[in-house]
Amino acid sequence: MRQHGCDSVKIGYVGRILPRGEPHDSQWMVNHYLRVAAIYGDAEGAHWQSNPMAYRIQRFLVNDRTVLKISLASGGGAAISLKPASADDLKSLRPY
Repeated sequence: MRQHGCDSVKIGYVGRILPRGEPHDSQWMVNHYLRVAAIYGDAEGAHWQSNPMAYRIQRFLVNDRTVLKISLASGGGAAISLKPASADDLKSLRPY
């Protein structure tokens, strides 16, 4: 990421692209460095037609061995923002 002049990366998913329940692994990350993953995902009861604005934002510590299990609602999607963990993040966030 640094060679491109940024400290964070964004990843997105749309319901029909990946099978439901497909895990996301982070093997491309630098080994053993902790990052903050902000997961923007479908909330309980989300549905493209009846409840399209139901979402939740969760933040966790992740590393290169973390496998994220993200549920996608019907017609839903998810996005993940990854950035280096600060000293405050290490104190306040829990591992995924």
